[in-house]
Amino acid sequence: MIGENSYRGVETSEMHQIEPFQSVLAHEAKDSGADITLYEITSTDIKEAARENPYTWVHIWRPWCPNELCQNIGIFQETSEKYDDVALMMISQTYDFKEIQGIVNRSSFTLPVYVMKNEYYGHKLRKASEKLAADFDIEDVYLLGDDLIFKSDSLIYSGENGIGFVDSIFTAPSLKL
Repeated sequence: MIGENSYRGVETSEMHQIEPFQSVLAHEAKDSGADITLYEITSTDIKEAARENPYTWVHIWRPWCPNELCQNIGIFQETSEKYDDVALMMISQTYDFKEIQGIVNRSSFTLPVYVMKNEYYGHKLRKASEKLAADFDIEDVYLLGDDLIFKSDSLIYSGENGIGFVDSIFTAPSLKL
């Protein structure tokens, strides 16, 4: 199973740290410094999570990216925790356990970490991004960090690096539940 298209780059010893998606609500926060578990996810799972929550904020990131927003993911958790009705889903595009574990620990990130399921999306980042965008009828594919924000099961925002104005999205009077 570990090979060119499924679980590319995953060591046999890391396979026990990969689990299927169940529900955003089923995944508990972990202790800072604990080994991570990657929950495999597809667009169907994202849509399910969006139906379960008033707001769902999906951030797709690349752990190998040197940009501050890729390395300091704690800022996403801090921002989402300001709002009781926002579920944050950090979705890695790769299964790179060492990079992800280091970033999670440095950022004091304690929420679950999801990964785009290779079996569904493949391992080529551009093609995976295009397939995810097509699943949500999004025309643009961003290269640095994709953000999707759902109000219930309706996609209300898709763009790059939404962290800069996410407060205005969640506090807009027209979007309040």
